[in-house]
Amino acid sequence: MTLADNALTTPDEVRNRLSINEGEFDNAIIRAINVASDRIERMCRRSFALQEHVYRVRESTSTVFLPNLPVVEIISINDEPATDVEFDAETGMIQKWFCTGGVIRYRAGYVLPKDETDANKRTLPYDIEEACIRLASHMVSGWLQGTEGGKVKLGDFSIELEPHQEASVLDEVKSLLEPYRMIHI
Repeated sequence: MTLADNALTTPDEVRNRLSINEGEFDNAIIRAINVASDRIERMCRRSFALQEHVYRVRESTSTVFLPNLPVVEIISINDEPATDVEFDAETGMIQKWFCTGGVIRYRAGYVLPKDETDANKRTLPYDIEEACIRLASHMVSGWLQGTEGGKVKLGDFSIELEPHQEASVLDEVKSLLEPYRMIHI
């Protein structure tokens, strides 16, 4: 099993959180990261991975708000190189839009932890990754839960789960992600 393109953390981070060795439960950990990353994107109504997007402006307007954030680069407008186009990376706002419509190609998103290189450092905020680690760790713990009531066994390691812990984990995840949730009007 491999990490999805939109994976918001790495197996090492989840293993460290659960205090388990490399190789142990790798498929469960990778699956949990992939599921958690998808859930987080649905909760936030956006994708986080750095990628190219296309936005169509259908009517005349003086301001355009690109829906995927943060905007890294405006590549082209109506297939023309986008030189001298000023934009706000955090809001996706392009001002001084003077045409009656058009197609904007742009790159937006974050460099994810799994995509980090020496030349291309991660830019994903740590609270988004933390939400994914918590959710994935919680899922792995649940999948590997033993039959002894609320005890979770991971090899030689075990933890006790309180009945309210699941709701608590989900509340913590929601709280971490609230600033990144897109509101579509």
